[in-house]
Amino acid sequence: METINRSSPKIKELIKVANVFALPKHSKLPESNRKILDSANTSKRLLSLEELNILCENSHCNAKKLGDVTTLNLTMLKTGVSSDEGKTYALNVIPTCAEAGFDVRVPTCVPCQDIEAMLNDWCKEEGLSWKYAPWAGTPITEHYVSSIDEKASPFWATIMKTFQDEFGLKLEPEVFPAGTDSRFLRENGIPSYGFSPMKNSPILLHEHNEYLDIDVFKEGVGVYTTLLPRLANLI
Repeated sequence: METINRSSPKIKELIKVANVFALPKHSKLPESNRKILDSANTSKRLLSLEELNILCENSHCNAKKLGDVTTLNLTMLKTGVSSDEGKTYALNVIPTCAEAGFDVRVPTCVPCQDIEAMLNDWCKEEGLSWKYAPWAGTPITEHYVSSIDEKASPFWATIMKTFQDEFGLKLEPEVFPAGTDSRFLRENGIPSYGFSPMKNSPILLHEHNEYLDIDVFKEGVGVYTTLLPRLANLI
């Protein structure tokens, strides 16, 4: 689990607790546009977007933080009939195959197996197949989190005490659906807490103009030089 402080320093190193890159595929579309198009509607047949919207709305109903929410984003669509490797397409021909890519972020309160079963059911209903994106690495099928019980975790207790005593700040822990390598440590039972001391900075993660003010950077160095020796002395 990653830590976050809303008032000062903001946390920008996030954790992808469970991220499913799903590739639904349909391969039984009509070959001629003479056929009725309703059954060949790509956005409907690849995966029921209405069901996706319902899931997202339900997941947001009681959510207070981003890490509490299951998110599904359509990030890739691939179909069409082309004879020149995609430079041009035959717009009067309905393709025989269509594929979509979804980025699915799963909060720790939802078992990963439940999401997999849900995708299986949806695709079965629509006559589709799906798989994990093979280039995205080994699929995450279990949640691994680090304890934020101060009695059980001396590391977390030290982090909390340092921010309270040295900086007058109380941290508010959150789980964010983005990725760091700390997930591999957690999987092996090693406590891992990620944060970035970026006080009063806009969230520009992966933006085109991602930057950090020099004064914020210098202040962050002081946070690390204060905290890291205390953590190291616990080992």
